[in-house]
Amino acid sequence: YEYLNLNGIEDQHAQVQVSGYDNSVEVTIQRDVDFFFGRILGLEDRRISSKAKAISTGLTSLSGAAPLGILSQDFVYGQLYKLKCGAPPEFGSGNFGALRLGGSGSSVYEENLKYGYQGKIEVGDIIETKSGNISGPTQRAISYRFSQDSRVPPNTIDDYDRNAPQIIYIPVVEPYQTNDNHVYSVRVLGFAAFFVAGIPGSGDDSEIEGYFIRTVHSGTGSEGQPDYGLTTSKLVNP
Repeated sequence: YEYLNLNGIEDQHAQVQVSGYDNSVEVTIQRDVDFFFGRILGLEDRRISSKAKAISTGLTSLSGAAPLGILSQDFVYGQLYKLKCGAPPEFGSGNFGALRLGGSGSSVYEENLKYGYQGKIEVGDIIETKSGNISGPTQRAISYRFSQDSRVPPNTIDDYDRNAPQIIYIPVVEPYQTNDNHVYSVRVLGFAAFFVAGIPGSGDDSEIEGYFIRTVHSGTGSEGQPDYGLTTSKLVNP
């Protein structure tokens, strides 16, 4: 209603229906419009209406993902999750939770963790895992993100802006190519968002932890896509 008012629509001219069944919002506007030229034909005014419906869906593609993967599960809002582990590896032999996005070098990983991978990742993509602890690049990248927080007071998990630099978007995955306890590649099932808890330590303590959050991001969505908390909106027919 606030946005309608900003666009010159008064509350009494609008009906807004919110549905939790299909995560939709439907807006119907009715207005009496005075005719100008129609008066020549004896028409004074007429009530006209317009309707639009938008739905919230899980993302099926995303640009800006962090080079990390988290296994599919029932995420709990506000709960702390390990997004990258330190030594010893917890996600399989040599696997600390990192993904190869756009290249295999540690500098590529660091850039992607700082700024987000600029390529597009889609549900169904097969992505190679990146072996190694990569402690230094991890610490530098997350430190850089925290240094970009110019908000006063700074963003926290209890009070943050939607564009807070501590928020990272991560592919939700399942193992694809494995051998014994080593995962060589994963399949993308969807996307989730996390608020990074703090700057990781070095060496064995090079861990990234983040709180699971729900937020909206630009990208492509589908009505059949599972919702992992990171959603987009699209207009549909009423």
